[in-house]
Amino acid sequence: MGKRSPRNLGLTIALGVLFCLVSIALGLDVQTAAAIDIAVITSGEQESAQNPPSPVDQTAMDSPQDNALSAEAMFSYSARFRIGSEEYYIDDMAYTMDVKPYTSKGRSFVPVRFLAYACGLADTGVNWSDQTRTVTLEGSPGVVRMRLDSNLVYYNDEVELMDVCPELRGGRIFLPARYVAEFFCFSVDWDSTTRTVIISS
Repeated sequence: MGKRSPRNLGLTIALGVLFCLVSIALGLDVQTAAAIDIAVITSGEQESAQNPPSPVDQTAMDSPQDNALSAEAMFSYSARFRIGSEEYYIDDMAYTMDVKPYTSKGRSFVPVRFLAYACGLADTGVNWSDQTRTVTLEGSPGVVRMRLDSNLVYYNDEVELMDVCPELRGGRIFLPARYVAEFFCFSVDWDSTTRTVIISS
């Protein structure tokens, strides 16, 4: 995951060209502008290298992240996870997981990283502690912590009781979708006909 995505690289180059043009218009020489642009690109590469993927699970081959959702995208947004299917949707774009959501004790469980993507979190906002067996999700409006085999969920400094616990299945961590999505200000619906969890803004 240390590689820069084509989208991010293209944006960086475009910004660099724009910076050079503005610099020339303001009287900076081209060599100085180019040196600054190279420093910006190098800094971006170093930052990317310092943020390896979380050990919570593997990142999907197809990922919607470039990660956190923009404020504009939040106004009309939906994610759909169908029980028993490795395919999920962010708006109308299909992506592939390497595990399948399932239901247990009347709740829908979604693999943690993909649920985080659906809630607009970046890779760096998903963390796992082997020592405490705790998943930490960080984004707007705050931090959620859930511990395996515990029905306590920590929302910032508040503690609430869930009716299910996070589960470890096939070496992967699954979280109850509703508790996570609602904290991050999303609505959660259930389509019983297609057995689909719908997370929307």
